[in-house]
Amino acid sequence: MRKLSIFLLLLLAGFTGVSGVYAKSREIYLLPSRPGESSKTLPFTDKPSVDWLIQYDGGESEYYLSGLLPGDSCGIYFEPPAACSLVEVHFCVYRPYQGSGEYHAMVGRAAYDISLLGPWPQSMPGQNPFDTIYADTVMEIEVTGEFDWDTLVVPVMPDIGSDAFIGAVSPLDTSFSIRIDAGAGPPYHAIRSMQGGPNGPGWYTSWHLFWVRALVKVYENLPPNIVSFDRLTDTYTTGSREVIAIVEDVLGIPFNLMGVAWAKLWYSVNGGDDVSIDMGLIEGDSLHGTYSAEIPGAGVGDEIAFYIEAADLQDAKSTSSSASYVIRTGHNEHILLVIGPDDYYGPPYSWDPVRAIYDFVDVWDCYFYGYPDASVFDYYTPGKGDGDNVILWFTWGDIGPDLNLFKDFMDAGGKLLLSGEDIGWGAGLAPDWGAWEATPEDTVPYEYFGWRSGFDDDTLLGGQVTVNMYGVDPTITSGLEYAQVSPYVWYAPGALSWIGKFDELAPTAVTAFTEETYGYTLGYRYEKNGAKLVCTYFPIQYIGTLETQVVVGEDTIYADTLLQNTLMRNIFSYLEVGVEESTEPVLYCLPVVSPNPLSRPTTISFSIPRTEHVSMKVYDVTGSLASKLVDERLTAGTHSITINTKNFASGVYFLRMDTGDFSGTRKFLVLK
Repeated sequence: MRKLSIFLLLLLAGFTGVSGVYAKSREIYLLPSRPGESSKTLPFTDKPSVDWLIQYDGGESEYYLSGLLPGDSCGIYFEPPAACSLVEVHFCVYRPYQGSGEYHAMVGRAAYDISLLGPWPQSMPGQNPFDTIYADTVMEIEVTGEFDWDTLVVPVMPDIGSDAFIGAVSPLDTSFSIRIDAGAGPPYHAIRSMQGGPNGPGWYTSWHLFWVRALVKVYENLPPNIVSFDRLTDTYTTGSREVIAIVEDVLGIPFNLMGVAWAKLWYSVNGGDDVSIDMGLIEGDSLHGTYSAEIPGAGVGDEIAFYIEAADLQDAKSTSSSASYVIRTGHNEHILLVIGPDDYYGPPYSWDPVRAIYDFVDVWDCYFYGYPDASVFDYYTPGKGDGDNVILWFTWGDIGPDLNLFKDFMDAGGKLLLSGEDIGWGAGLAPDWGAWEATPEDTVPYEYFGWRSGFDDDTLLGGQVTVNMYGVDPTITSGLEYAQVSPYVWYAPGALSWIGKFDELAPTAVTAFTEETYGYTLGYRYEKNGAKLVCTYFPIQYIGTLETQVVVGEDTIYADTLLQNTLMRNIFSYLEVGVEESTEPVLYCLPVVSPNPLSRPTTISFSIPRTEHVSMKVYDVTGSLASKLVDERLTAGTHSITINTKNFASGVYFLRMDTGDFSGTRKFLVLK
């Protein structure tokens, strides 16, 4: 009786993943029939069945696919985990414009020759991936400003056995969209028909994973479900590492043969033979349990690959996807530069102000390595490791799953830079990239970062092409009395510059940057028991203006490398990192005119990377030449010019610099 109660509880709980238990269903018992025919049922006696939600999306994405045309289709190719009957298909749709609309929804058995393994775009075999249509109807969508779930009920509940099937939607007007996970990889369960496809009209695999889910009633023994396992990140440790996995068995027929029989951890070193380790049950039971095993230690530079295998009491087996990690090492007296998984820091996306001015840097790229673990933090923590006691964290928003690593680092007197524009969300305080509030219970954001409240992606600031700001703390912003944050790597005319703001900070926090129009705090410095923190609510590597063009690799980035390097030198000085002053030019660089407006003669500096002819002129708003400042051949390096406003009338002017390979413009205002 106890096992039955636990089973019902598991069915009610459910989980999110590639597939998961959606709800309990014990009213009827399904009998296999011919695939495609209506399912035959018997009143429930002692035979279980289960409603199973087949889901390939991640359950968290806030994106939708725009640009769909009437007649285009977006669908998901479903592979049942065991013999089942089809109950419903769920679509997560979005209508951004006012009023109601309609879309076409359908579900049917897939053709047997569909392949989803190739790269996108790959034309599907034939013009239509459907073999048999089970349900086909027109559905309405009302505008709500939110994502909405619609349900297509399959009236005959056909027995599909283990055959693959497809659920798809097609807009009947251009205001229809569907929710997506962007960047999904193979196997490509998403398929899409496009009238304007790259190889002509037809069906294609898609790396946009559409939010389409299917509810099926499974009547056959299901293999164990590997709910999750630790995908260990790269590390500095050479010791053994524990892997935790959660494994459950949600349906066994007959019922008395239900449960996980065993779980194994398989691993290999540097592509060698796979070695298995029996995993021990450390929590739960055979219906839903937590299992553990340790991968033995290895050496610096080794790569360890691993995966989980499990079997149920009927010897049905499941295998997880594989994961891997590399054992890395830091260097004596180096600082740590952490690049978030999605922040576009450094070439080819942006300038790299850290390594442009400092050589002793260990780089940790979260996109490739995963988030740094305790062994990495410890190497740069005072009294624990041989690295310098400084961590620089550049991110779009993610600051890792374990904020206590920052706590331990700063408790020991470590020095930290956080630079990003969704850091409230990254710390778990702003789930929808909006307003957030930190309380004493949020120990690390409140006590160690000094946060009280703020706003990710502020709508007022984010509605601008550039955000103008002033440096108000000479310790951090000397030489940056005026700067701008420009649109990020996807720059296009009119692109918006999303940015966040701090509404309230700890009383001892010192504001470094304020926004021009509303006076919002955009950056600050903070100290706690010997630890130091600098935090900016914008990526430092995108300080610049639309008029400043900098070539990084093969890309043109709209940023100002001199301002970025100046800011990094100031931050390094505050964090007690010794950086020698340098007069070497970085790239072509035309700084902003500061102060702005001008009321007296003002000197600014500019840089060129090689000896060449330079023209520097000032024009008024009519395009007439107001002053010729430079028109000669100059040597490589940094040069200074003076803008003398004595003969200028009050108004708007443009400073333009031209060389053989570079053109840049600065706007400034003269007030008398």
